Amino acid sequence: MRFGVTYQTSKRVGSLYMPVGPDRYEIVEINSSIGKAPEELIKKEIGVRVESNRESVYIYAVEVLQP
Repeated sequence: MRFGVTYQTSKRVGSLYMPVGPDRYEIVEINSSIGKAPEELIKKEIGVRVESNRESVYIYAVEVLQP
């Protein structure tokens, strides 16, 4: 499945992650077998694909793109 992801990177402030920098948009490809998993797993997968450290990413829009 293909997803359009709008996100910002973030920095850690205490125990929270605060978004920083300009919005970025990226198209992310995820194996369709993962698409049947719970939403949280998909978010985690997207985070891993978009940035190497998923905890440094603040994702606020995910759009499923038609094939």
